[in-house]
Amino acid sequence: METRDGSLSPQKYMNGTRNRPLFHARMERGNVPCSTEDKMDNKNKKSRGGGLSALKYVKGNKKNTFVVMIAIASAFMALYIINFLFSSTIESFKVICLEQPKSVAFVSLTDETMDLDETAESTNLESQKTAREVRQQEIIEKLKSHEGIEDAFFNQVIISNYNGVIGGYGNEMPLLEAGQIQTYIDHMGATLTEGRMPKSEGEVLVDEVILKNQKAKVGDYFQANSYGNTFKIVGSLKSDNMTCVGIPHGYYNNGWDFIILCDEENADMEKVFADIGIKTTKLDELNDVVRGADSLQHDIIDEVNGGLKLIYTVVSVILSISILVVYISFLRDRVNEYCLYVSIGFGKDEVLGMMIREILLIFGTAVVVGTILSGIIMVTLNATMIAPLGLKCGYLYPQYYLKLITILIAIIGIMQIPIAVTLKNVKTIDMMEE
Repeated sequence: METRDGSLSPQKYMNGTRNRPLFHARMERGNVPCSTEDKMDNKNKKSRGGGLSALKYVKGNKKNTFVVMIAIASAFMALYIINFLFSSTIESFKVICLEQPKSVAFVSLTDETMDLDETAESTNLESQKTAREVRQQEIIEKLKSHEGIEDAFFNQVIISNYNGVIGGYGNEMPLLEAGQIQTYIDHMGATLTEGRMPKSEGEVLVDEVILKNQKAKVGDYFQANSYGNTFKIVGSLKSDNMTCVGIPHGYYNNGWDFIILCDEENADMEKVFADIGIKTTKLDELNDVVRGADSLQHDIIDEVNGGLKLIYTVVSVILSISILVVYISFLRDRVNEYCLYVSIGFGKDEVLGMMIREILLIFGTAVVVGTILSGIIMVTLNATMIAPLGLKCGYLYPQYYLKLITILIAIIGIMQIPIAVTLKNVKTIDMMEE
């Protein structure tokens, strides 16, 4: 109804219910545009159909996410490179501890184990010396008759040092008579690659790996810082077990040992000596395949892993704190964004899912980048530092890789605390207006 002046009646506007069915019918047919609220509902439904995108924020905030990615990738890379360097020591020492003892053993027995009566001999040094030499020869003959023992000697030894990236390892080096050296290097599977065989006292042959490790060459004096100008290197050997051997120089040595050339099946000297009627004790020194494996585990692997564990703990704490500080600042800058998502109809669980996907995307990319960079650096370190020192290394360490992934997962778990606090405080626009 119109008023007399031609204007629409307010009462008709307020109560014109007959216009509503017509309005909705026209809207459904597409003849009348939706209201602003309807447009938002349709847009919201479309967005929710595809979910909240984690990639959108990463693309739109390259600088912030790049900083976090680089920090995580650098930490991952640093830890893996440290593990690589530490583990190169283990890989290098395996040869001396596990491979060499399969072919040769060094045994030092007490007088008691050799059944020498010290009381009866103490009054006569000459007879004491003679009795000991006789007993040593008897033991050598028994050893030679044992299955799997090619030869046995009782001679002087010195220590050949092999230095890893972390720490070093001292290994017995036999000093034999000139006529015994060829037998020894043949048994060890070694070949002369440079120089000549030893002929005079104090002349030695040194494995190529040891020469590299000590930065020495044929013509130098062997470990001059320890032995002075006593043992001269007259030739180099190539072998799979770092074979070194030489001729004594008077009585300049680190001791006397039974030097036993064995095969792998008869490399446990406690058993071998038991077979020839000699019971060894803890006071005897048996450097054989069993003790070599024990030494590798307790003196090297356990020590290296202990150092790595400490480093992992320190770096993990520092990394966790750093990432948390950065991420909390990210969350504070995005509170309004989260409020908007909730205000237009997204549930907090959907917002949480988006946040977790963002974290996984950032961390996953960082791990991939860190792995690639680690590989490049490890190859470079091996070519420039590890191999030139005569050391060995490995590139793949699944157990340590998984440990690093576990650390990152733990950090992601810790990050759920500020996420939960942030979501708890998120309000819709209506709630904020109230």
